Amino acid sequence: MPLPSAVKNSARRKPIGHKMFGISDITKVCYYPAAGTDIQAILRFSHLTDTILAPTTSRYLTRQRQEDLFKAKCNTLNSFFGKPLLELVDVVDLDSYFEDEAKYLTGAEDIFSKEEQAVYMRAFMPLVPKRLSATKFVFKRTLGRTERKVDWIHTSTEGIATLAVIFKRTGALPEIFCTIQTGNLEYPYSILLRIIKKIGTYPEIWVRGFWPTKAWSRIPIQSFPPYKHIAQDYGNWNSSLGITTLNHEDNSSDHTPKHSCVRAFTREPLELPSKHRTLQSSLNPNRRLTIEYGNIIDQAGRFDGSIISERMNHTGMHAATHMATTWETLSGRNPEGMFPALTFLESLEAAGTYAMKEGLRNLAVTPMGYEDEGVSIQEYLDASDKPVDITVFLMRPLDYISLCAESKAVTS
Repeated sequence: MPLPSAVKNSARRKPIGHKMFGISDITKVCYYPAAGTDIQAILRFSHLTDTILAPTTSRYLTRQRQEDLFKAKCNTLNSFFGKPLLELVDVVDLDSYFEDEAKYLTGAEDIFSKEEQAVYMRAFMPLVPKRLSATKFVFKRTLGRTERKVDWIHTSTEGIATLAVIFKRTGALPEIFCTIQTGNLEYPYSILLRIIKKIGTYPEIWVRGFWPTKAWSRIPIQSFPPYKHIAQDYGNWNSSLGITTLNHEDNSSDHTPKHSCVRAFTREPLELPSKHRTLQSSLNPNRRLTIEYGNIIDQAGRFDGSIISERMNHTGMHAATHMATTWETLSGRNPEGMFPALTFLESLEAAGTYAMKEGLRNLAVTPMGYEDEGVSIQEYLDASDKPVDITVFLMRPLDYISLCAESKAVTS
């Protein structure tokens, strides 16, 4: 699935046609080195890509262990929401795709210093197996009536060496990079940045993050060149979902905070198509939802009621409307820092019910749910002919673009 057209990269090079692991276009992939079994990437990016390529070196992360962990995490997610949001539906052996390529990044004196090369080899030589392995885990992502297939391709290879192989074979790089708590790749002057600069092809979006329980430096989620423009923030990014794993695989749910700190960055500011868009029901033009780019606090005076998150409420960011509540109050659930209180579709249903119950003519809300759920807007609007007027306020440009791109019912 292509990225929104507002995301542009003039340095992109076209693929030369070689298919790695059956991937038809490597540019449309999310590249997530050292991902382990972090299914958050599927929940956040399934509207932007249908393939996550996740090289992870490990002594113990066998195909069977990954399958078990994926299933356990999906079960936890689905149990919390009481519906099948994500399911592992197939496991495919891709070992035959490996050719006789280098297992480590070598001969890169202009990228590594001698000391860094020695550290790199000491770190990965014990982890990269003699016989490389690749596995495709096929997931089904369910969003109301919409179903998406997402392929998670794990390789037992080292991430930087794999990146070099990708470019050598295809002449291109993935459009989305995700690096969370690798200990190196998400920092300024990292090996990743150096090799991208040498190749001369830059990804569209770079998602960076860290585990507060492991690294207290906030540098990965701060702006630094060349990816210095914040495009999106990700709340409730919890990689373990309460499942017991080794302490270096996930941000453990046994500690506080349970979530990872994660942001998306771009090299240039994203261009918004407009400041707001209104979507209408096909059954009733008075049943509408407006997506507006801006701060709900600044615009609250225009509305009869508002709904924000408990986090905003606790930090004093109250919307000064006649009626006000929080998503957590309406949901009745205790997310414990691992989940959103509601899916996006559930939040729209809860907002509509709240507005009708309180007799509100118009309602301002902040978004609730996972970032890939924009397709739920039209399903909600067409589920009834009852009038409703909800405005969703978004603070980051990628939030706005991805939500608006999901629907064909844009009227302004």
